[in-house]
Amino acid sequence: MPLWLIILIAIIVLYYSLYFIPAGLWLTARFAGVNISIFKLIGLRIKKVPPVLIVKSLIAANEAGIVVTAAEMQKHYLEGGDINKTIVLMLEAKKEGRTLSYSEAAALGENNA
Repeated sequence: MPLWLIILIAIIVLYYSLYFIPAGLWLTARFAGVNISIFKLIGLRIKKVPPVLIVKSLIAANEAGIVVTAAEMQKHYLEGGDINKTIVLMLEAKKEGRTLSYSEAAALGENNA
């Protein structure tokens, strides 16, 4: 087998490995204090849910002291919901001294659309 073909195959395998295994995103989440497994991120990628969106939303919620899970966000995304809008509603409610669950915020977001 020619060397150039081996190098090409190695590059293709590396590309897809880095695509499906978002190690950098996992490290970002860990350093931000968000506990999400690398396997959950791979699962999100396979289900065509953008892991970056989930992780950034989890980090924003975590920094504000809001408890929300990746599973709630994944379900909402797959149902066609807007995760960013939902997190913003939760953050605004927290600033006003109110507490909204993720499902309440998601319902409010859909009503205001």
